[in-house]
Amino acid sequence: MEEFKGKKIKFMCTSKCNINCEHCYISYSGAWDPDELLETIKVLKDKYEILLNGAEVLTNLEYLKSYKEIHQPWIMTNGLALLNKETIKALKDNEIQSVSMSYHFGIHEDISKVTLKTIKRILEILRENDINYRFLTTITSKNYKQIEYMCEEAYKIGAKGIMFTNFIRQGNGQNLDRSLILTQEKINEVFNLINYVRTLYKKEELIIERSGTFGKNNEISNDRFKCNYGHDSVCITPDKNVYPCIFTSKPGFEIGKLIDKKVMIKENLNLDNNVCVAREIYNNNNKKLEKTIKFGN
Repeated sequence: MEEFKGKKIKFMCTSKCNINCEHCYISYSGAWDPDELLETIKVLKDKYEILLNGAEVLTNLEYLKSYKEIHQPWIMTNGLALLNKETIKALKDNEIQSVSMSYHFGIHEDISKVTLKTIKRILEILRENDINYRFLTTITSKNYKQIEYMCEEAYKIGAKGIMFTNFIRQGNGQNLDRSLILTQEKINEVFNLINYVRTLYKKEELIIERSGTFGKNNEISNDRFKCNYGHDSVCITPDKNVYPCIFTSKPGFEIGKLIDKKVMIKENLNLDNNVCVAREIYNNNNKKLEKTIKFGN
């Protein structure tokens, strides 16, 4: 193995959560000791761009010290912990200015255990405390035509942004019907709809983003999509295993190990970075690619 020469590291703080949503992609297990995580980040932060994620980070407020250490002003959460005043105070004490929450327009009650009524109350609390919020919205075959409506509602509700994520049949999502998977034709329609709604809002009104799980938009010559699978970016789980991305952070896809606070990885795989590897494996059932990743070329 050699030391990772990429730019970005995503630390998955914990697999713990206070709910169990139907679409959850988490496939690793365990939890970082908050003090050990903080010390590790202090060593690595000058060498890499570091990001922190869940599953549900707010199951242990001590993780917020690491957010403050790297000046990450936003956090992803299902929101339930925000009903507690202690959590709100902890966010402010650790300089969290923005919350990213799941809000799955058209399919929310089908895949999330946090009711829309509860989300409405959570958003009220965030507004009362001057904390911004944006929505993370899963797109499936059931709601992909509603992009314009989603943006309109997000704007009305006061969200600063909305991030569209392609449904990946991973984790709990493996138990959901394959008919929810977007075909390439439907993904192309999503691209067109996103391009359109971006003309309707200024960025200071509503930031409209889409995740890399949709893959490359081949209709746009300057599309900057690149799957950084194990190259520029890696994920580290609580067991200190290194994985190529969040969606493949599961046993069998390890590409390295955190050893003595050094990110050590195997030789980088030579993969086509014009496709989302996770989508190819989980949605398109690309067994050849999965075998290549697991066992090398």
